[in-house]
Amino acid sequence: TVTDNGGAKGSATVAITVQQGNHAPTANAGADQTNKDPGTTINLNGSASLDVDGNMLSYQWTQTAGPAVTLSGATTATPSFVSAARTTATYTFTLTVTDNGSPPMNAQDSVNVSTRVTYVNTIRTLYSDRGVQANGKKLGCVGCHAPGLSRPQSPLTTYAEVYNWRTKSRSLLISGGSMRQYLATGEPQVVIDWIDAGAPETN
Repeated sequence: TVTDNGGAKGSATVAITVQQGNHAPTANAGADQTNKDPGTTINLNGSASLDVDGNMLSYQWTQTAGPAVTLSGATTATPSFVSAARTTATYTFTLTVTDNGSPPMNAQDSVNVSTRVTYVNTIRTLYSDRGVQANGKKLGCVGCHAPGLSRPQSPLTTYAEVYNWRTKSRSLLISGGSMRQYLATGEPQVVIDWIDAGAPETN
C-alpha cells in the first residue's frame, strides 16, 4: 500500500511461494572391518545411507587404497570383493551416494577393510592347495594322533584342530623334525617356522 502527499492510497498484492531446497544425503559406508581372513569374500554395506528429503539414492563404490580387487556390485548398497590370498593388507573404499532431487546432491564416506594372515588360515590354505593322491588323500599326508582327537588326522589338520593344546601337541608334531616329513614337495615350511616362533594361540 502506497500513500501520496494528498492522502490518496493505492494497493497491489503479490503472492510468494517458499519451497524447501534439496538437502545433501548422508553417506554411510559402514564400520571398518579388521583382521578378516585373506582369500575370502568380504561384504561392504552402505545401506545405512539416507536422504532427509526422502529422495531415492544411487550408489557408487570406488577403491581408493590397497591391492587392486574386483568389486562386484559397485553400484549397489552392498557390494563384495575377494581379498588377496595369503596377504596381510588394508583396503580402502569410498562410497558416493547421490539423490534424485533438484539439483541432485551427493555425499561421500569411506571404509577400511584389513586382512591378516594368521596361523590357522595359513594352515587351511596350505592344506587346501595340496593335490590329491591316487588313493584320494592329500599329498604328503600321513595319519597321526594328537591330544584332544579320537581319530587319525593329517598333521596339518590335526595341528589346526588342537591349536588350543599347543603346549601339549607342539613337541609331538615337531620333535626331531618330525613335522617336515608331512610337508609336500616345494611347500613352504611355514608350519615349522610359525610354531618355532611361538605363534600365539589365537593367531
